Amino acid sequence: MWKLIDTLTGIGDVFQGPERLGSMAYTLEIHQDEARQRIQGKGKALDGVDVQSLARDGAPLTAHLADGRCLDFFFEADGSIKARQKGLYHPTR
Repeated sequence: MWKLIDTLTGIGDVFQGPERLGSMAYTLEIHQDEARQRIQGKGKALDGVDVQSLARDGAPLTAHLADGRCLDFFFEADGSIKARQKGLYHPTR
């Protein structure tokens, strides 16, 4: 059974590879069962991010979150965020 363990909200930057596409406001929910973690949420473009186009292209993206962590994800057409396998991580410098 999935249990909600954390909710993250803030404003972060969206990258496609090394290119910054713009900013987004986000709300992410982190759910966990006995062995796995699932991250889902919503993002709203604030500048420069064309959510519809990125969703249509299935572009792999990275969000740099307000707390310094990153999340690799895909946008869905409705602005939903679908996390890729890596989950939340701290970027290497």
